[in-house]
Amino acid sequence: MYSFKFSVTIGSIAFPINNQELQRNYLFLEKIASTYDLQISQDYCVLGYNELFQENFEGLTVSLSRQVKKYRSVHNLLKILEASCSFFQEDVYHIDYFVEIIEN
Repeated sequence: MYSFKFSVTIGSIAFPINNQELQRNYLFLEKIASTYDLQISQDYCVLGYNELFQENFEGLTVSLSRQVKKYRSVHNLLKILEASCSFFQEDVYHIDYFVEIIEN
């Protein structure tokens, strides 16, 4: 058995993104999670501080995880998730992927 966690941080390091936009992006990832039977969790994070705006730029880290029997299943799901999240590239200007795979 393998467990994997795919985390994506979405947000902007150039200008503040409002919570409504972050929530819209979360709902998009929630739809992906329900399609592929993934557990989902979210956590707000600070991406940095901008002197001009004098405020922190917040982002949203969303983790999608699942336990599977074969490594190939992990590989296939990761390809789907990466392709799905390419949607964020132009939309929110900042994206980080983190993948953790554990053999049980």
